Amino acid sequence: MDIEVIHTFPDTHGVIDQITTLHELFFVCNLGWGKKFKNDVKSYLENFSSRFDKKKDSLWVAKRNNVIIGSIAVDSHEGFPSCARIRVFIVDFRYQCQGIGGKLLTNALNFCKFSGYQKIELWTFDNLSQAKRLYLGYGFSKCAEREVSYWGASLIEQLFFLELTS
Repeated sequence: MDIEVIHTFPDTHGVIDQITTLHELFFVCNLGWGKKFKNDVKSYLENFSSRFDKKKDSLWVAKRNNVIIGSIAVDSHEGFPSCARIRVFIVDFRYQCQGIGGKLLTNALNFCKFSGYQKIELWTFDNLSQAKRLYLGYGFSKCAEREVSYWGASLIEQLFFLELTS
């Protein structure tokens, strides 16, 4: 299997649509979240693209046969210049458990260290156990959780942090 992980930009042709489709297939089709979720992902990516700062923000995609099968973004956290936020982290369910998520996350963490961030945060959901195992394996700690109702689903949202400096 020939999979490459590459650094890209959100305004690159087709990137927003392919990442949005990945989220739709997993969360809307697999988990039954409403169609509003797909629209929220696309809106986020369009906003991210419009304010993208290559010194503070980054985007990686995993590709197979020129099709995006995974993504991760480092988003400069407005109001907290020392904290980055991980967003749109996903691997196509057909390619999970093959190390692709680890490669994407490693690239994102290295970018954060290089860019001088002191902390990284990410939000996830309790039912995404494979993703949570990956985060914990990379040193993230869960620091908060709350019950929420998003996209027609009752969920437990969790906040994870990783300190990059001691």
